[in-house]
Amino acid sequence: MSEFDKPAQVRASHILFKDKAAAEQTLKELKQKADDNELFRKLATTKNQDPATKDSFGDLRFFSETPDKSGETDEPARPQAVRKAAFSLTKIGELYPEVVKSDMGFHIVKLTGKRDAQKRTLEDARRMIQNKLWRTKREEAIEKFVADLKAKANVQINSEALAKVRVQDASGKSKIG
Repeated sequence: MSEFDKPAQVRASHILFKDKAAAEQTLKELKQKADDNELFRKLATTKNQDPATKDSFGDLRFFSETPDKSGETDEPARPQAVRKAAFSLTKIGELYPEVVKSDMGFHIVKLTGKRDAQKRTLEDARRMIQNKLWRTKREEAIEKFVADLKAKANVQINSEALAKVRVQDASGKSKIG
């Protein structure tokens, strides 16, 4: 089960360019000031042509080396070339030495975090499994209870009267209920 076993993951940031020459010039500038995190953040917000990451300093969040095709995780989609580049880096804060080409354009990739793989034994996961089963059982019992109450109560909804209902929010403005 993927919720108990997780592959190793990295967190990376990138700056995406449509033009290779601009990407290479920016990478050269970043290499000259490799320890300047503020410079990377500034360039990631001013030069990044990826609207999805521009406002988050190019943050790509955590992702694994190979994408999860099962749909069981909410891992973000990342180009395979970017995944490969990020996983080849060993030190947090390290820049990939070359511009990375993908279908999106040209990326400057920086490693910002790492997570080791998690392989839990049954004993390690026992409490999590119990909690999940109890939660599921409780939710099913509540749903059944509510359905039984509705069936016994013989509730009828007057749509015309409901449409006329007005509710005030905290500011005193009337809202349609």
